[in-house]
Amino acid sequence: NGFAQLRAALSEAETPILVQGLLPDVPPGRSLEHLLAHSVKAALEAVRTKNRTIRIDVSPTNDVPLKLDNGTIILPAERLLPVDEALALLRAPDFERGCRAYARHLDLRQQEEMARELPLGGVLSAAGPLLQAVNLWLGDGSVRSTVHYDGWDNLLLQLVGAKRVLLFSPEQRTHLGYRSLAEHRFIFDEATRRFDGHAPTGGADVANHATLDVFAALGLSAREGEPSAMCEAAGDKRAEDGGADGGDANGDALFAADTATRPALDCTVRAGQALFLPALWSHAVISSPSSSPSPSQSPSPSPSQSQSQSPLPGLNAAVNVWFALGGESHARALRLDPACAEAHV
Repeated sequence: NGFAQLRAALSEAETPILVQGLLPDVPPGRSLEHLLAHSVKAALEAVRTKNRTIRIDVSPTNDVPLKLDNGTIILPAERLLPVDEALALLRAPDFERGCRAYARHLDLRQQEEMARELPLGGVLSAAGPLLQAVNLWLGDGSVRSTVHYDGWDNLLLQLVGAKRVLLFSPEQRTHLGYRSLAEHRFIFDEATRRFDGHAPTGGADVANHATLDVFAALGLSAREGEPSAMCEAAGDKRAEDGGADGGDANGDALFAADTATRPALDCTVRAGQALFLPALWSHAVISSPSSSPSPSQSPSPSPSQSQSQSPLPGLNAAVNVWFALGGESHARALRLDPACAEAHV
């Protein structure tokens, strides 16, 4: 009954919201972040023991997919790697890796041994019979997902690291530069370990990606964009704080952006939190990794230090649960744009 009531509440939601209470209680003296990271580590170990490979997407740019002014969208190149090799790539220093790397759309309904290790009971129960897909995302913590929208409602459960999600309401869609984009993919040469241009995929044109460079509009360089402190209406924090410094840097950047293309919400999802993202809300995502142990820490940390150190330092992991809620937000978006692509119900 509780999850049915949650689905009913989400169907009436008109904006994205943070959802609490979807994870098991944490035993006294244990760290939620530590337990979540261990669950991801166990899931990867389950794949490793089966001698399976996982697909790693690699891109020469932070922003994926890359969109060019000539109407081309360039997807990352794909590599199939054993788990140990994949983790080594994700954890390698930037200068050594020479690219951005992440695993996306790892289908947990096809990877049952992985799913068993992850705390998915709450989010799966929230989706209930409306479930469409359950995917694990695992990255190096430096990837930024450019502006797009999805046709399904989504519960984003953050497991390791954090994600800053810049959200645009359906009313803003016409200002974000949506157009039909020709689909290409980067070419990665395994022999030289270098990128060798890009080529058409032969797939259909992409309609659910916008050309707005929100990161440039907000003054975020390739190395900036650390998560903000809370989920809030963009700019509200500056108005509330009103201090002598005029607000934080993120607030200044948001106020400097054109109103029509300024994110309606600026939300950080941290480990253990879940974000309900209604279908057809445009969004861009800035990932950040879990913290790495300080070089000054002793080789044998105390129990309290061990609890604060992630078993997967330098990585970011999350689960997307897509489901067909078709609630009030979805209906409003379709009223605004009846021909909207990927408008699943």
